[in-house]
Amino acid sequence: MADAEARIIPNNASGTLNDFQGHFMSYEPVTERQKIVAQEIYRTFNDLAERRRARLDSITAEMPGPLWILVIVGALVCIAVTWFFHTRSFGIHFWMTIQFSALLGLMIYLIAVLDNPYRGKLSVTPEPLERVYEQLMTPAR
Repeated sequence: MADAEARIIPNNASGTLNDFQGHFMSYEPVTERQKIVAQEIYRTFNDLAERRRARLDSITAEMPGPLWILVIVGALVCIAVTWFFHTRSFGIHFWMTIQFSALLGLMIYLIAVLDNPYRGKLSVTPEPLERVYEQLMTPAR
């Protein structure tokens, strides 16, 4: 998926949710049992709307630039500090620094991947949601 396509915010479910909310809000429970069930459905619907809003907001949210600068500069400072450690062998010191640098690099890579969960090879895909949708829309036999 192209990067431009990855930032499209799907908004076609808002009408369905609004219609459901309109129909549900017009329902007047009569018995105590219906009131309890309606209250639970209100809570669940609000939870659904809140989670959907958070998911849609996370599509465009990224880690702020100053935080990225802090991560990169912090990693460079950590690597520079390793050169103040005293070891008997330069070779061992060199390889310890290389391993430490590789670990920091992998951690920065992990931060970058987790910062963009809906883009790239390592991303959240729509297949599980599509599978649930197909299961819900397939008539029971």
